[in-house]
Amino acid sequence: MPKKQIATQEAVATAVEKLAAEGLEPTLERVRAKLGGGSYTTINRALAEIMQARQPGAAKVTEIPADLIEIGQKAVAAVYTAVQRQAMATIESIEADTRRQIEGAQAARAEASLEIERLERELESAAEDLEQARQSAQEATNRAERAEARCEAQQSEVARLSRDLASARVDVETARASARETEQHARKAEQDARREAEIVQRALTKAEAGLDAAQERHQRNAETIAGLQTELEEIRRAATSNVLRAERADAALAVHGDAMKALRLELTQVREDERQARVEAAELRGQIRTPRAD
Repeated sequence: MPKKQIATQEAVATAVEKLAAEGLEPTLERVRAKLGGGSYTTINRALAEIMQARQPGAAKVTEIPADLIEIGQKAVAAVYTAVQRQAMATIESIEADTRRQIEGAQAARAEASLEIERLERELESAAEDLEQARQSAQEATNRAERAEARCEAQQSEVARLSRDLASARVDVETARASARETEQHARKAEQDARREAEIVQRALTKAEAGLDAAQERHQRNAETIAGLQTELEEIRRAATSNVLRAERADAALAVHGDAMKALRLELTQVREDERQARVEAAELRGQIRTPRAD
């Protein structure tokens, strides 16, 4: 069944009359509300015709003369030509501006590309410098660790030499005790034995002098070791930030190695002195005991 049209000419006119009676202006929305729906286009067309007809003194539109139409067409053509020329000029200007902008953008892009390449090269160079710095720091750390290991080894060697020196002191003390015992026996012997006892006393004096010298050397070595430990501590702190100080530590360790060699030689001399003292004490014991046996 075909749908019944709501916005007819008569219905729109009736809605306009009702709105006018209510003192309201007949707008499109109000007319449509009065109709209860309908097409906006249809209502607007009918409303325009009705409002035109309702205007007082509305004149009937007459046909336009042919000569006026021809003049209007020529004027429109002239205006169209002028507008078209102006539009073409505007388009050409816009195209020129666009080309200039494109060229500027291309130049800027080329400059940006060059700048990016330069920055990338600088970044690569900075990365290489950073890697070299890391390697230098690692080398410095490795040298410091090696120096510390050598120092610890030398400290162990010094501790061992100190123990040996203490043992030598014990042996010397034992030799002293033995010498004192021998001296007591010698005092009871005859004058020949006393002369031998005097020899023993001189030997003991020599041994004591050797022991004092060894103690002095040990004291100097202890002071040297303390200085080495202080210097090593400074080298440890400096090695973490400067490779050159690590090299100085290597040189210092070489000097310390010479000092340790000298310490070993002095300890060897102390042992030799102690051995000679023992030999002399043994010889004296033998010489003293021989007369008593007679």
